[in-house]
This record gives sequence, C-alpha cells and structure tokens, in this order.
Amino acid sequence: MKQVIKHELAIAFTVGAVLLVISVIGVMASRRAPDVRSQTGIDPYKPMPAPEFARPVPKE
Repeated sequence: MKQVIKHELAIAFTVGAVLLVISVIGVMASRRAPDVRSQTGIDPYKPMPAPEFARPVPKE
C-alpha cells in the first residue's frame, strides 16, 4: 500500500512542477507583450470592430 501512495505523490509532484513551469513561462511572456504593437502595428488594447454578421440589419 505504501508503494501506491508513493507513486501517487510522485505523479502529483510532477503535475504540480509542470503547471508551475507553464505558469512561469506565461508570466514571462505576458511581461514582454507590449512590443506586439511595434512589431505588427496592431494595438492589442483597442477593441476590434464587430464582424459583418454581428451588425444589426438596417430596417427599410
């Protein structure tokens, strides 16, 4: 029984370590995000226009 508990602890520890690494990479990427504007010319904070199918049809 102790072997099963050790195995489950190892799996839980590995999953936690992987999630921690992913979150650290995400934080580092989000800190460098503002230069997206200078590379693409698109302002990520400006709302995008609604697509054509989302606009109301004018009544005639």
